[in-house]
Amino acid sequence: MNKGIDLINRGKNILDLTEKLINIQSVSNTEGVKKIGNFLHDRIEEWSYYQKHPDHLLKLPLRNDPMNRFNLAALVKGDNDSKNTVVYISHMDTVDIGEYRDLKNLATQPYKLMEKLKSRNIDSDIKEELNSGEWLFGRGSADMKSGVAIELELLKEFSENTEDLEGNILVIITVNEEADSLGMLNIAKPLVELAKKENLKYIGGINTDYTTDEIGNNPANRYVYRGTLGKIVPALYVVGKGSHVGDVYGGFDVNLLMSELTSRIDNNMELADKLNNRITDPPVSLKQGDLKEEYNGQLPYEGFAYYNFLNFNRGPAEILDVFREEVDDSIRSTLDWINGNFRVYKSYHTDQDLELNLDIKCYTYQELLDIVKDKFIEEKVEAEIENVLSQVDEEGIKDLRIHSLEIIKRMWELSELEGPAAIIFLVPPFYPPQNPEIDDEKFEKFNNIAQETIKNHETNGYNIIVKDFFPFLSDASYAAFQGTQEDEDTLKENMPYWGKGWKIDIDAVRELNLPVVDVGVHGKGAHKYLERVHIPYTMKVLPELIKKITEKSLQKY
Repeated sequence: MNKGIDLINRGKNILDLTEKLINIQSVSNTEGVKKIGNFLHDRIEEWSYYQKHPDHLLKLPLRNDPMNRFNLAALVKGDNDSKNTVVYISHMDTVDIGEYRDLKNLATQPYKLMEKLKSRNIDSDIKEELNSGEWLFGRGSADMKSGVAIELELLKEFSENTEDLEGNILVIITVNEEADSLGMLNIAKPLVELAKKENLKYIGGINTDYTTDEIGNNPANRYVYRGTLGKIVPALYVVGKGSHVGDVYGGFDVNLLMSELTSRIDNNMELADKLNNRITDPPVSLKQGDLKEEYNGQLPYEGFAYYNFLNFNRGPAEILDVFREEVDDSIRSTLDWINGNFRVYKSYHTDQDLELNLDIKCYTYQELLDIVKDKFIEEKVEAEIENVLSQVDEEGIKDLRIHSLEIIKRMWELSELEGPAAIIFLVPPFYPPQNPEIDDEKFEKFNNIAQETIKNHETNGYNIIVKDFFPFLSDASYAAFQGTQEDEDTLKENMPYWGKGWKIDIDAVRELNLPVVDVGVHGKGAHKYLERVHIPYTMKVLPELIKKITEKSLQKY
């Protein structure tokens, strides 16, 4: 037990459970996720409330999941038969522990890790925090096992006092948040079905995900966020024209086009999304490369690249249009570059009759698919796609971006088109932005209650500041869909893997339409080996704040 700070019983319980959860290594996409899920389920199952209401504790399996993973849902209903329900959101998985290097065996042993770190040469400020007794280190301490512990401690309190609960509390704990968010993608439909079965009305959600200091601001500041940042990943498959390196102008090197595109997109603030006085980080390359697997003297004739676009309110349709404009401009610049240099080359070879007739076509995935479907019946096309996915599964390829690429490559083969060409499409994941200022009474009411409660709450000397848009990617993005029909069509038509293992159940998400406020734990170094959570704020101040927001929301609806 940490002796550095005097904690009330609630805080001690949260700290103890946080440590127990850290002890269970639950890296996303590993068996450890099921282990921690079963631990949580068995622990909650022992509470007296669930002895009386076992049907209120649910394992919600992921659709068609080869690992048989599941989300957890735990419902506590108040005695007054109110429909109003506040949803707590958290995730049980973590990122990998590779960054711990020689300390990997201690990544899930907080106090042993902290003792070992005391002898390491680390930053003096971090060393001071380490020795203060106010911070708990370890994988998942901040992101977000302490958040899970807070939600469960509050749920237990509510379950023991249902006569005073003026509504209902539903805790959902998801898997795969740190990878492709498959857990949250599977949650909307079961929640809608649960609402019908239990006569629930979801009025708002509280996420307890990691928050941290903002550079240059008062270290006593703590942050609560309304709304979530969005993300979309446009991709490019380039087909070149094979040729020997001794006949450069007889072919086309795909790296030339991809490099031009990356130089236009990467770090380009003109392409960042703007809303009022806010701006996102610029787009950035996540992958770029040709697909040659070994050395030879042939020009690279296939390439693959994809890019990270963050957004406040631009939807998939607009971003794909922006991406296509950049690809079209890159094609023009690349052709200008090649033609200009070819003229120089030709001037040195006047004895040869040299001509260059190079063009690069651009297609969206939907346009490519339409060409293929003009040649083959739809059943044949779908069968080909299923064959591709079966093959990548047999090869043990888990990267959904590669699954998407292989579909594109097969469709290109079936099209019988000739390169050079560029095909643009979308790859998972896609995170819909949640704009807290949307014209929606439900969002406005819940956000205002949260903000008012925070303003009037005793904060023990911390400055709690409410801001718009959680600055990191969050599962809470999938609690509502504010996009247009055109956005929905763009996703379905231009994401090859949509419905093949990754998709948003948009109808269910629209019905759920849950405003979410991140009232998160305070920590530092998430996803790094010095990840840590601040105990005094997280274990003492935060739980009471969340409880007050919950109670006020249930009272005022």
